[in-house]
Amino acid sequence: PVRMPVPTETVALAGSTTDKTQEQVIIPGSIFENTGSFEIKTSSTALVDLDGSVKYLFEYPYGCLEQRTSRVLPVILFGDVVTAFGLTPFEDKTKSVEAAVKEYLNEIPKFQQYGGGFSYWTGDHIVSPYVSVYAMFALTKAKAIGYDVPKEIMDNGVEYLKKLVRNNPV
Repeated sequence: PVRMPVPTETVALAGSTTDKTQEQVIIPGSIFENTGSFEIKTSSTALVDLDGSVKYLFEYPYGCLEQRTSRVLPVILFGDVVTAFGLTPFEDKTKSVEAAVKEYLNEIPKFQQYGGGFSYWTGDHIVSPYVSVYAMFALTKAKAIGYDVPKEIMDNGVEYLKKLVRNNPV
């Protein structure tokens, strides 16, 4: 059978009140039976669905260094938001955001090459200028908020970046 794709619609409303308010919901007559859902979330902030986003960020099966950095960088930069809102990014409740950052920091040496740059994959010897800059940005931010970033990793990374900027990559 040929079926029409089911359109999706997401609506967000924002406002404030010191008393009470009403919103009217009109369910269209042309809906498909047994398809879709209707969900209402209320929150005192615009961050009502942040919990789901944080969970997705940490449960996605990352592999290369760029993906791993993309996973951990938001919590390095905004970890205080995760903590302040009591977000639970892991299915395993014994795991913490701090543990995830430390795991990243423990794995990062496997991606660094002899000249200080970083490769996308462990065991790969091809240095990527992009992933090197991105990883060094994350490491610099992690160090700035108090994580223990190995001095040798930072020093070698900085030397690589200096050569890169001078157009003399290793």
